[in-house]
Formats: sequence, structure tokens, C-alpha cells
Amino acid sequence: MDMERETITAEELDSSGGLYKIYDIRKNPDDDQIPGSVAFSGWELEFGGEPPFSRDENVVLYCGGGNTCLRVAEQLRRQGFRTVALEGGFKGWVEAGLPLEPRLL
Repeated sequence: MDMERETITAEELDSSGGLYKIYDIRKNPDDDQIPGSVAFSGWELEFGGEPPFSRDENVVLYCGGGNTCLRVAEQLRRQGFRTVALEGGFKGWVEAGLPLEPRLL
């Protein structure tokens, strides 16, 4: 993954063939999620919590609209993590007409 990259589009993520681990950091998630994503507290990541992934993993973060995940991904990149934000967040994924799955609780 290009370490300088800040974002990935929904279409790029969908066609990446499992290259990325996907984390849902939405504050108020609905009943659906991006297939294969794992829920984790964006607040915890933003305020010093230990990420559930290592520095050598390729990670995509998504929030509701794209702003929080962009900020958190940037902060983690400065700490040496390989994180990018999903452009437009969950909303961008839905607007691209890509598949959803029921959110795992």
C-alpha cells in the first residue's frame, strides 16, 4: 500500500481482493455494514486507545460521512500505522451501490 495515500474510494476498496482489513468506527452505526468489516471505537482510536491491528497491516477506516475516519487515519499514520480512510465513509459506499451485510453485534 502507498504509505502516502490518505484515502481509498469505495470502488477501489471493493475491488481490492481482501488487501485491506476494514474497521467500522462509526459513532452511531445502523443495522448494516461493509462486508467483512469489524466495529471498533473511533473515539478510542482518536484519543490514544490501542488499535486492534498492527503497524504492518493494511487498514481502511470508515465512519458515517468520511470526516472522522480521515482524521483518525491520519493520526494513526503519523504513529506508523498503514491506515487510509474510505472516501465519503459509509455514505460513500452506499451511494456507490456496493453490497452491505447485517452489522455484527
